[in-house]
Amino acid sequence: GYTLKIANSLNNIGRLHMQQEHHEKAADYLTEALQVNNSQDKELSSIIHENLAKLYISAAQYDSALIHAKQTVALSTDFGTKLGEKIGYELMAEIYEELGEFDNAYKSQQKLMAIKDSILNEEKTRQINELQTKYETAQKEKEIALLEKEQEQQVIIRNVFLAGLILIGIIGVLVYNRQRLKI
Repeated sequence: GYTLKIANSLNNIGRLHMQQEHHEKAADYLTEALQVNNSQDKELSSIIHENLAKLYISAAQYDSALIHAKQTVALSTDFGTKLGEKIGYELMAEIYEELGEFDNAYKSQQKLMAIKDSILNEEKTRQINELQTKYETAQKEKEIALLEKEQEQQVIIRNVFLAGLILIGIIGVLVYNRQRLKI
């Protein structure tokens, strides 16, 4: 019942065979991972297609690589992950360049730049929001510290005022007793 984990493991085994340049074994494992996943997890399917595209690029099978690169872009777009789209367009640009289709390579490169800009904008927006939150938190902490200080000052003033009243009361009683004794 762990089909996604099995598919992920098969994908990882396929990647290891890719790194060892065992292209046939890698293709077998990656294809099996794709079949086991059966589009249950679009992100994993996108990653498997990416690995298949890379495998076919290294084996100089550019037509097959292009099919998988396009699948990577399509699945990443459906899933909403810009990183997958970026990788897919990078692969497509590389494949089109190898095939000598420079117009398509240029178009892929333009889409790649648009995705990179989008990712960069999202990252900058996230960083700005984090900084804004940190700034607002610091301001709130300063406000809280200031209010606490003001409250402490008010307590001190109240206590001094009460001590002064008590002191005036004591002096008044002493003066009254002194006058009574004189009388």
